[in-house]
Amino acid sequence: METLREALDRVTRIVVARGIEFDPTPVTRRQTPRNEIIGQVDDPAALAQLPAALRLADVQDHGTVWMAAPSPILALHADRELLGTVRLIGGPWVSSPWWGWDMQLREPEQLARWMDEHVPGSGHSATEQ
Repeated sequence: METLREALDRVTRIVVARGIEFDPTPVTRRQTPRNEIIGQVDDPAALAQLPAALRLADVQDHGTVWMAAPSPILALHADRELLGTVRLIGGPWVSSPWWGWDMQLREPEQLARWMDEHVPGSGHSATEQ
């Protein structure tokens, strides 16, 4: 798996879902969707802002793992290829398979502004709720 930075360099589209984990598998009529798609971002200018919004804090509380309710998930795509996901736990906390534990953002307000601008109504906040 490439790094988050490498994925962000390749990303052409972000699907934003709400759930515990992102499942891109098509849903049949009798299945309950595992996540709700709440937005999509494919504007190159908006995508170019995301690496700064997802910059991690210099000091981390290693070993922290949050048990969270359904929250926004950024599913990063390069064309049709799913590169990976970042789950926005709340406040400064984010989770991803790219890391062994949950991480804190350097500037959580920057990600909250990005979400407000590009995925209105996502429910993501820069403060823990």
